[in-house]
Amino acid sequence: MPTMKALQLVAPRQTVLAEVPRPTAPADGLLLRTRCVSICSTDISFYEGHLFPS
Repeated sequence: MPTMKALQLVAPRQTVLAEVPRPTAPADGLLLRTRCVSICSTDISFYEGHLFPS
């Protein structure tokens, strides 16, 4: 299975660059390559450890 690199948040203020499986697209869909991203206040709260994924 092909892999891709992903920056993962493993703990507050701690990220790692990881090799993860490349997702597959459904038969009626497509897979897009991300060229840029933006950060919002919720992202900062997750990074700082004030919010947690449910």
